[in-house]
Amino acid sequence: QQLLNVHNLPSFDKHAQNIIDHLIKILQNPSSTNPNDDALIIVALKTFCNLTKNSEIRMIMKKRRLIYLFNRYTDIEMGEKRKLAFEILAEIMDEQEVNDNSSEITSIFIDQLKQLNQNEYNPNLDNTLSSLNALIQHEQIKNEFIKQDGLEKFITFIRDGDPSKQSSKQLEDALKILWSCTFNNPEVLNKLKQDQNLMTRVNHLLEISRQNKDTTLEKAAEGLIWKVEKEEKFIEEQIAEAEKKKRKTQETGIEEEEEEEEKEEEQKYDFMISYSWADIDLAHRIFNYLTEKLGYKVWLDQEQMHGSTIQAMANAVENAEFILMCMSETYKRSANCQSEAEYAFNRKKHIVPIKMKKDYVADGWLGFILGTRMYIDFGTYDFDKAIQLLENEIRLQKKKRKDAKEAAKMEKKIEIDNQNKKNVNEEIESHHNGIEEAMNFDNILNWNENVVRDFLMRKNLSDFLPLCDGINGNELNNLYDMCRNNSALMYDALTSELLKLHDKFLPISTYLHFMSRLGAVCADNLPLNPLIYRKYLEEYLHDDE
Repeated sequence: QQLLNVHNLPSFDKHAQNIIDHLIKILQNPSSTNPNDDALIIVALKTFCNLTKNSEIRMIMKKRRLIYLFNRYTDIEMGEKRKLAFEILAEIMDEQEVNDNSSEITSIFIDQLKQLNQNEYNPNLDNTLSSLNALIQHEQIKNEFIKQDGLEKFITFIRDGDPSKQSSKQLEDALKILWSCTFNNPEVLNKLKQDQNLMTRVNHLLEISRQNKDTTLEKAAEGLIWKVEKEEKFIEEQIAEAEKKKRKTQETGIEEEEEEEEKEEEQKYDFMISYSWADIDLAHRIFNYLTEKLGYKVWLDQEQMHGSTIQAMANAVENAEFILMCMSETYKRSANCQSEAEYAFNRKKHIVPIKMKKDYVADGWLGFILGTRMYIDFGTYDFDKAIQLLENEIRLQKKKRKDAKEAAKMEKKIEIDNQNKKNVNEEIESHHNGIEEAMNFDNILNWNENVVRDFLMRKNLSDFLPLCDGINGNELNNLYDMCRNNSALMYDALTSELLKLHDKFLPISTYLHFMSRLGAVCADNLPLNPLIYRKYLEEYLHDDE
């Protein structure tokens, strides 16, 4: 017990290693004939079991790979030694080791829960429930626990028990186990929602814990109530509020990028720090650096309010640009931390992982949430180097977000431009179709100047636009007749006019196209006006002289 209270001392690791060495010797060389050795083994196992409740010693035991030592006591007949061995293993096995034996491990704990009496405190179950609370973070164990009907045992224990006769610590563990079972399991969540008597009792436990100032029991009860009764409604309110703002911006004509900028300005925090209480000292150093040195606005529950509610956490997640997720073994074991992490993940927030302990590797649910994200290693590097890496990562992430927004804006602009072009083209196409329809069904003599211009453009006769500027269909028909009656002379005349007045040359191919296109639409049966023809030729011949 003294060792557990001096973990901040420089000699802590050395003392812990010495005690572990002595306990290992006892377990490695037991006598099969000496009954005193059997009692000594139980004492050694109980000591190990208590030591695993300390996160620092637990990490030492994991590094020393002591699984083999306790496995030898799991093959014996059910008894005190076997029970203790499994409770120790529950604390120090990694994800893969747990998954390989999930069914057997769960069965051992389910069997021990038969001693759980809702109206009588059994101190022998303190470590059992504590170890099961640690185990339930593993998905395989959680699924097996539900499959083997373990859920019902805790529902009965909480719902039908007498709090005055129950242990506060056992109630806390039971609530946390139920809470953990709701994560990513809609069936369990619905089952608890439908049990009104259970949730009434949990709310009663919340009131009692507040009266007694039992903060750990209060947080466990509050966490289960949040998950079962409040979280879904809170998210719906957030979505509804976002939709309301979106409609308002649409009504006021605010551009989408302006709406995004306004949304960012409304965010109260640059960062929200999600951490385990075991890592509070390092979390506060990071907080102080970000706020005092870099001037960021950072949400930290201890800083904002003592005894922060889970809804306050959810509000912080909603109002922060980035979530700094301080990953460690104690973080993964905490139902409260899992609630924060999964809420941030499900709300698609930008997560920056921070490794708080050397050699820690995130697995299970935490590994899934973090995925392939790069983490900042505060466990390996000294604080100054790690915080510089964090500062660089923050700048990089902010730049990535800015670039992504700029790219999205550009993509949106291109999309709008393309749509506008499409609309214009469709309008032109419709206009041309209308003109063509008029050309097909209306006499050329009825064309106005616009129809003549569109006809020349549509028939690829743009070289004739300067020559036909301002003329109508009747005049175009006369021009065609003049060309038809004296094609060579009219070609020379038109070429000369185009060259003198517009400094352009009229290709013979274009002239022939003109004759062909006009021949299809002109009123061939109409007689040529000889006065117009004669006058035009006289002017041309005079200019030529």
